[in-house]
Amino acid sequence: MPGIPAIVIIGYESPVVSERRDGNIIDVLGTTDFADRDSVINAHKAISRMSVLNKFCDWAFHGGRKAEALNALATLILYKHAGEGSADCSWIPGKQGEALAKLGDLLSPSGQEALLQNVNGNSVGNEFSKYLTAGDRCYLAGYVYCQQHNDDAAANSYGRAAVTYGQAGQPEQAAVAFMQAAEACMKAGQPKQQAADMYNQAADAYVEAGLSAQAADAYMKAGLPAEAAGAYVKAGLSAQAADAYMKAGLPAQAADAYMKAGLPAQAADAFRRADLFEKAAGAHWRAGLFVQAANDYWRVGQYVQAATAYRQADCPNLAAAAHSKAKGEQVTANIWDASAGEYLQIATNYMETADANMETADARWKAGQRGWATDTYKQATDTYKQAADTYKQAAETYLKAGKPKEAAFTFGQAASTFGQVAAAHRDAGQREQVAKAYLQAEVLYKKAGLDKRADDARLMASMYPSD
Repeated sequence: MPGIPAIVIIGYESPVVSERRDGNIIDVLGTTDFADRDSVINAHKAISRMSVLNKFCDWAFHGGRKAEALNALATLILYKHAGEGSADCSWIPGKQGEALAKLGDLLSPSGQEALLQNVNGNSVGNEFSKYLTAGDRCYLAGYVYCQQHNDDAAANSYGRAAVTYGQAGQPEQAAVAFMQAAEACMKAGQPKQQAADMYNQAADAYVEAGLSAQAADAYMKAGLPAEAAGAYVKAGLSAQAADAYMKAGLPAQAADAYMKAGLPAQAADAFRRADLFEKAAGAHWRAGLFVQAANDYWRVGQYVQAATAYRQADCPNLAAAAHSKAKGEQVTANIWDASAGEYLQIATNYMETADANMETADARWKAGQRGWATDTYKQATDTYKQAADTYKQAAETYLKAGKPKEAAFTFGQAASTFGQVAAAHRDAGQREQVAKAYLQAEVLYKKAGLDKRADDARLMASMYPSD
């Protein structure tokens, strides 16, 4: 076929034609030991130099490239004889398919006519029958028909070649012929199923030949992605197997193949399509997609794992929310400790925002922007309260983690922050809220074991009686 490289014959130059008689081909073949490399190469050299082949080439093949034709013929004669005796073909110079492609390129018009007559039963016993197997002759005929743009005839000839190769125990060559038959069917505009059947038979032949990757490609062309996936797996091509499984509507198998191929992001998507969200979470984690992993864990109720993933993604608010939904039996002291740390981070963020608001409000007040300043004081008040409540959550979480000292210190932070809430209420002109904030601070100071500060907070609350 066009594009297939020519065979390379090792060890000697172009043939020098001998005057030895035709019968010597049989003699040479009879003394060839196909298990012996030197014996096979010497036989190839001897056959390619015989005058009878030279005379055949004079009319059957184009001039000027006779040496190439002689070498290709010698290769195919050895394959024919080896096949008849079930001998090893490993040492035969050149590949069978490459030799056929070479002869196909070199056939003269008279050679093409004689070949087609031979294949179609109009010329029994000419040289093509002597030197080539029935499969090789049909395959070459398919090649000729392709050059003549007779695609229907090409499909038929390639199909005959494939069946003949299969019967002769040559599954790889049968597969190649089936593939060519399928392509000719498509060019001829035959029903798609006809080509699909040919591709399927090609795939089966490749499987028999132990060529899993080629089998998989053929199964894909046959529209059989599940079979293709299995062949890709056998060939160790996990990524291609995964794609084939997806086309076959088998996302769970595809996901496993993507994981094996080192493609966790694609695997996660496939796991999701299979409703395997826990596995999807693990795949997202491996891909470094921690938010997606956390979302998957959340979906299946694994809130501790979700919190860990959110924390890895630097999303402390979401991590804390996940921890708050975790069942008691799921949570260990270490997890509570980590959760408390997340609450502290959130509280710190609130404090930074509130402090910035207070600075802005003070500046606006000094600038005479009283109304604008008041609104900003109110914003600071709300944010300080969020910080105080979050410190309180952190302290309570430290208690669950079995860390009373950390809890006491954090209760103190919460109480102190409620003191800032009270001051912000005062600056915002919300005097009725000041006492409430100090009373909350009193309760938290007591939990922190800071009784003196609790008393001070109660005294400050008394200075802002409600109306």
